[in-house]
Amino acid sequence: MTVSDISIIKSAPYAGGQRFGEIGSYTEVDLTVNFEIGPDDYAHQVIADLPLCKESDQIVRFSSDAKILIPENGNNKLVLDVPNRGRNLILKMLNNSPEVSSSSSGWEPGNAFLLENGYTLTWCGWQHDVPDTPGLLTIKGPQPFQNGSPISGKITMTIQTNELTRYHLLSERGHSPLPAKNVGESAAILTVQENEDADPTVIDREAWNFGKEQANKFVPDPNYVFLETGFEPGKIYRVTYTSVNTIANGIGLLATRDWVSFLRNGAKGIECSTLDTVYGFGHSQSGRFLRHLIYLGLNLDAQNKKVFDGIIAHAAGARRGEFNQRFAQPSSAIKQSKSNLPPFSATTPDSLNHESLLDAQYERGGVPKLFLINTASEYWWAHASLSHTTPDGQNDLEPDPICRMYFYSGTQHSSGKFPLTTKDLGNGVESETYFNFIDYRPALRALFIQLVNWVEKDVNPSDNRVPRIDNGTLVPYHALRNTYKASNVIPDPVHIKQISQMEFSDLEDDIQNVPKFLGDPLPVLVPSVNDSFNEYSGITLPEVAVPLGIHLGWNLRHARIGGSGQIIGTIGSSIVPAEPLQPKEDYLKLIENEFERLLKEGFALEFDRKYIINEASIHYDAILQLQ
Repeated sequence: MTVSDISIIKSAPYAGGQRFGEIGSYTEVDLTVNFEIGPDDYAHQVIADLPLCKESDQIVRFSSDAKILIPENGNNKLVLDVPNRGRNLILKMLNNSPEVSSSSSGWEPGNAFLLENGYTLTWCGWQHDVPDTPGLLTIKGPQPFQNGSPISGKITMTIQTNELTRYHLLSERGHSPLPAKNVGESAAILTVQENEDADPTVIDREAWNFGKEQANKFVPDPNYVFLETGFEPGKIYRVTYTSVNTIANGIGLLATRDWVSFLRNGAKGIECSTLDTVYGFGHSQSGRFLRHLIYLGLNLDAQNKKVFDGIIAHAAGARRGEFNQRFAQPSSAIKQSKSNLPPFSATTPDSLNHESLLDAQYERGGVPKLFLINTASEYWWAHASLSHTTPDGQNDLEPDPICRMYFYSGTQHSSGKFPLTTKDLGNGVESETYFNFIDYRPALRALFIQLVNWVEKDVNPSDNRVPRIDNGTLVPYHALRNTYKASNVIPDPVHIKQISQMEFSDLEDDIQNVPKFLGDPLPVLVPSVNDSFNEYSGITLPEVAVPLGIHLGWNLRHARIGGSGQIIGTIGSSIVPAEPLQPKEDYLKLIENEFERLLKEGFALEFDRKYIINEASIHYDAILQLQ
């Protein structure tokens, strides 16, 4: 049993019926998909609390939102984009579509890269706690019961704000909260610390409560935590309390598995051509989701047929996520989390007598071809180095031959932010230096084509391109801090997120989602820099190879939002030069030469020649105006 039935909510021409060359137009279909998991499904062995969700007939049932874009004359290939907090990202990442805003839905065709190549595109909701907002894809499922009652337990929620506020939702990013079971819980604890390295201080229980402020009055509310003196921006608060688990959140992994299986095995009820090849794409949280799916061995469906032929886990670092546990916060990025447990690397199983991300999938079969791609940011805040080094940071590791690993030199988590800015008005973040403006998406498009050729034509992709210990291009971050000082312009990254060896408790009286024991910190190794203070050991895009300034994968919180010296995890830096620029014509010639280099290496497409040169021209003009 997998997909039991579908309900089509909307079927209409996509993008107003726009035609995409020989492919023709696309049809946009919105659906609700109902799933059934039988008692003999492998999922019961690996999905937390799934057996506690069975109905009287021993079936587990749940439903997801889904969307599919179907081409008129497609190439019979499917790409599933794992929604990121309910949103589509592949159109932004591969098609350069605009981000969601007051003037954009986020679903525009952009440069039509995927559409003009005839790919069928789909999305399936997997995250249970995304906000109830139109356009976001979610999943609804059963609540696990144990001995006839919902499961309760102690959990910890981390809070860091960018402005002073007296109350905060018990969740991250405005998602559905994990409510307090009892707003008067006397044993609940709230702590505060200046940064991740500082010791926490317990705040007097009389000074805070569960609730919020309405009309200048405190109102009890199990979904919020209230602090009389206010949560100070930049400081790190952690509240430990008793909550009730609402869902077996690992069903999101099953929804993804079974939706793809349904589409590639007939797609009954949907007018869709036969699909013979399937790719999975996930950026950031969604990339970690795909790492987790492989870790659990879920790339075989309920009939033991392969789900994905190829996967790109993009900007995921060495992490997985809270995608299969009680009291899960799937959007959490805290360091003391089960999402930061090994295995980190995708080595050949048993090759070095330690765990691999691929162990379960190799044991079951159905291992896909796998691209693990990171930006520079992931080395600074998501421990990307652990995906290709030993856990002690002393030696390089080679990935399994079914896997390739790449990194973009001098880039931030989400592709470059331009026009130049130090503020994100959406979340209140403000940085010390300009956000990194390097756009790595041309390289991502080229890598996508390399994966396609590997899967469909057995053409080997480019060799791994990551920094390494053995050649000195991967170094301890504290060593690079000393190098940065010589620049006289790079700020000092004093406080970073550094994970440790962790042990979690299974005892009901212990906190469920943070470790009971913390061991030694794991090493943070980062890409080294050249004489211009720019990285060079990865896929080096033209504007990093011939830089106008310094481009880094990290930035620091501005003093105005508190937390001075703390790294902002996903935001990089572009530090523009004060000295006069070379003539623009000469500069753009260098950019074109570097594009030719990338083209020969397979890390750029002719499709992007004009785009790359034009972007460099625009950035040159913007920097010139600052001088």
